[in-house]
Amino acid sequence: VVPGIAALIAAANSRAVPVVIVTNQSGVGRGLYGWSDFNAVQSEIARHLANMHARWDAVFASPFPPGNWPMRKPHPGMLLAGAEAFDLDLERSWILGDRATDMEAGQRAGIEGGLFVGNGYDDDEIMNALAHASDSYAVRRIAKPHQALMHLPFLKNA
Repeated sequence: VVPGIAALIAAANSRAVPVVIVTNQSGVGRGLYGWSDFNAVQSEIARHLANMHARWDAVFASPFPPGNWPMRKPHPGMLLAGAEAFDLDLERSWILGDRATDMEAGQRAGIEGGLFVGNGYDDDEIMNALAHASDSYAVRRIAKPHQALMHLPFLKNA
């Protein structure tokens, strides 16, 4: 489990803020691993989170390879499905991600903003992620997931 993510998820849990994971998993679609393998990894992550008093509410995973697939980031399909499933207000929702495609998916979904967590990427990935910021979509760069607590309006002072 990425250091700091459990504290962030636990803070959301304590405020009854749904935690929805959206993840591209083209390895499933390309036959590199199966859904049972994916589920085993997710179960192990969930177990570790539970030991830290944190849990997610849902996981939406796309098996599609890069391309023009509505349910693969940077398209917003998984975010829209999560919003519908949990009756979320997209204009008050945020995405936390480590790729420019995460920030783009959030922008396309019409959410309030994105937090880009990334230190190990080249300058192009960082610049592409931050380039999605606009007057109607905030993008902020953070170094560690726990720093999201200072940036998310619904989790400040958690």
